[in-house]
Amino acid sequence: MTAPIGFLFLACSSVACWFAGSETRAGDRVRLADWLRQYGRALALLLALFQLGMSVPLIGPAQGPLLVCIAWMVIGSVFVACVNAWPQCTMQCALWAVVPGILLLLIELNALM
Repeated sequence: MTAPIGFLFLACSSVACWFAGSETRAGDRVRLADWLRQYGRALALLLALFQLGMSVPLIGPAQGPLLVCIAWMVIGSVFVACVNAWPQCTMQCALWAVVPGILLLLIELNALM
């Protein structure tokens, strides 16, 4: 049951990485590391592939990828509103969300074994 919540946390970090690698007005107001601005989109792609790969064994071949796509859409919509209102805080919280996301997925993976 922890897998869907873990995927939501990872979607938050993935969307933040994608945003960091994009040229946006709100992104200019956020202090980010140069490597994150340069490789943000590639990191977001790696996180998305990781999510899709983990979703099949943890949730199932039909529901897993669908859940990942829905998480990206929902978190992406909320993220845009939050980053326009509170750019620095939103980016920091979203990038740190990768830690609980991976921990929740590891807990679920350990429970399956």
